[in-house]
Amino acid sequence: MRLNFTLCIASALLVVCCNDAFSEDRLIDRQPIDDEASLQFSNDRVYYNDAPLIHGHYNAWVNVTADAIFLTHSDSAFRSEILDPGNGTVTVAQDLEHGFPVAPRLRIGTLLLDSFRTELSYFGTDGWNSSAQIRNVAPFPDLAADIDYEAQLHNIEWNFISGPSEIDAHWLIGVRYLNYQDSFLESYRLDPGFGPLITETAQGEAENSAFGPQIGVGLDLGGGTTFLQLGGKLGLMNNRVTQTGAAYDTALTIDGNPETRFSNRSDEFAWLGELSVTLNHFVTRSLSLRMGYQGLFLDNVAQSARQNGRQAMAEQISFHGAVFGLQWSR
Repeated sequence: MRLNFTLCIASALLVVCCNDAFSEDRLIDRQPIDDEASLQFSNDRVYYNDAPLIHGHYNAWVNVTADAIFLTHSDSAFRSEILDPGNGTVTVAQDLEHGFPVAPRLRIGTLLLDSFRTELSYFGTDGWNSSAQIRNVAPFPDLAADIDYEAQLHNIEWNFISGPSEIDAHWLIGVRYLNYQDSFLESYRLDPGFGPLITETAQGEAENSAFGPQIGVGLDLGGGTTFLQLGGKLGLMNNRVTQTGAAYDTALTIDGNPETRFSNRSDEFAWLGELSVTLNHFVTRSLSLRMGYQGLFLDNVAQSARQNGRQAMAEQISFHGAVFGLQWSR
């Protein structure tokens, strides 16, 4: 659904910009030399209205960017201590992998004054799912386990961005809200050898809601119709962590009786870091193609898969993936 939404936006941008380019004769290589808004070539750079073309996204009244981020996050290690009716203790451990679901990103920016602009952006995904089936859990050949894990991420930013300096660098300042939440369900079936099967389930959830200010810097490298953007951001966040799950002291007892549950909420200081590398290529004066890579790191995050009968300790988590998209400027 999110992928289809992103593709629809990208297709619409492509149609509008191509119509604009061809109908008004604004393709880069077809712009009349004596036109008041002519393109000029100097020192391997392309200029439009006396401004470098690579700065078009800074000087445009409005720009819209639609990206698809193939986003994954650092693997989650599930670990649980279980206890069978014969008081035999065993540790169930499983590495949970999440793949690269598509996280749509939409950014809308507008010019405030000169080349100083503001930009609102969103990206997110709810497509991280992982499951595992463990049969004949050692040392209990009659014990089976099923583990199901789900996670989602949503990120909203509002930034104020400066125009490019003499060295094609710019800075930004803004605020960010990031919400990461996950849940797991562990199910066990024990065949005691007589009577019915003994079943046990335990479920846990964790939610991290981080909000705070951020600063950043960017650098444009190259000229002409193709250039490289390097970017970095640093955020100081308050992360409100909420956790619920099955509560036990030593191990989850496989006896068919429901476990008591715990609930905990705390506020944690968390730093956030983001790095990005993006290659841009202008197809027309208004439209550019984008591809690159993005990495996001957040400290003091709780994951439900690490609970094991009590609240999980906060730790660092990372998100990263390839980026493909379009930007339209007007």
